[in-house]
Amino acid sequence: MNSSSSQGSSSRSARSASRVGSLDMDAYTLIKSSYPVEWDYGGDPIMCFCHKIAPRWTSWTNGNPGRRFYGCPKFLEGKPYCKKFHVWHDESFPDRAKEVILELKDREKLLFNEARFWKNQAKMVRQSAVDYVEAELIEENALLKQECGYLRSKLQDGKRWKWGKMSFVVGFIFYAVSLFKM
Repeated sequence: MNSSSSQGSSSRSARSASRVGSLDMDAYTLIKSSYPVEWDYGGDPIMCFCHKIAPRWTSWTNGNPGRRFYGCPKFLEGKPYCKKFHVWHDESFPDRAKEVILELKDREKLLFNEARFWKNQAKMVRQSAVDYVEAELIEENALLKQECGYLRSKLQDGKRWKWGKMSFVVGFIFYAVSLFKM
């Protein structure tokens, strides 16, 4: 039941293409059992005991890492499924190939955890920077309020002096006018 190698390589290249550039840690998932699931695998469809088209799964167990097989589609839905329906698509891999695949899977997990650690570190640094800038702004705001209060008091003093001066001038004018009337 082997399909053409171009079909298998297209799913591998699609997976590796998602790794090119920056890694979206929120959307990324580690390789786990039965990932990815292929519905369009070319050739005649394989039917499970439920008489449904069986998707092609990829096993990531320690015994068959990277080996593709056909299984019941109800497994995806969490419904009871044909547990006995299981048809291998690929031949069994040599032991050395399994070792290499499992080692790469372990390294992926290590790199995933390290990337998650550094993402969290970046969040903490970013938050620290925000906290620092916020504290600086609060301090600057307090100084500006203090300066505004000082300027308001000076303005009030100036108004008082201006009204006092005007009162003196107006009083002097009334006095002068009253002198002329006499």
